[in-house]
Amino acid sequence: LNSSFVDLKVDNDGFIFGLDLTKGRIFERDQEGNLLAVFGGLGNQKGTFLTPAAVEYYNGNVYVLDSMKNNITIFEPTDYEAMIRSATILYSEGRYQESAIIWEKVLQRNINSTLAYVGKGKALTQSGDYSAALEAFRSGADRFDYSRSFMKYRLVVIREHAPKVLVGFILLSILIKGTNIFRKYKKRRKKA
Repeated sequence: LNSSFVDLKVDNDGFIFGLDLTKGRIFERDQEGNLLAVFGGLGNQKGTFLTPAAVEYYNGNVYVLDSMKNNITIFEPTDYEAMIRSATILYSEGRYQESAIIWEKVLQRNINSTLAYVGKGKALTQSGDYSAALEAFRSGADRFDYSRSFMKYRLVVIREHAPKVLVGFILLSILIKGTNIFRKYKKRRKKA
């Protein structure tokens, strides 16, 4: 069955909560559309719904109205979800180093989190630590951001080493030219 979204909520930090009527699930996405969490479901047990009708976000909690059960289910964030939110918000505020630290903590809890690797890579790219960012993007299998970070890293390396290479090339040219002049001078002296 295809999803059928009946309600959408965007909180003050730009996180999106979509309520799927078909499967009774809530999909949480960040400002860039990355999937952060999926929770809920259809059923009679706690945390599930018969007919989910509306979703709301207030004071850190997600509220879901079930029109068939005539109740509201409250979902509180886990520590893990709170860390992901925090890292994402810090990044969007331009606090890249702090964001990278939180993403590292997320990875300590879930070493398979592609989202955390990519988030860490983006934060490290913005703070100028391109080699560490490349490693994070590689671990997160994000080719697009890896390429963008690699271009920036390559530019830094070129800017750092180009003057040395240029000076070396000029000195080598002078040495070759000087050697040729010296040989010509030596040949002339032998002839004379």
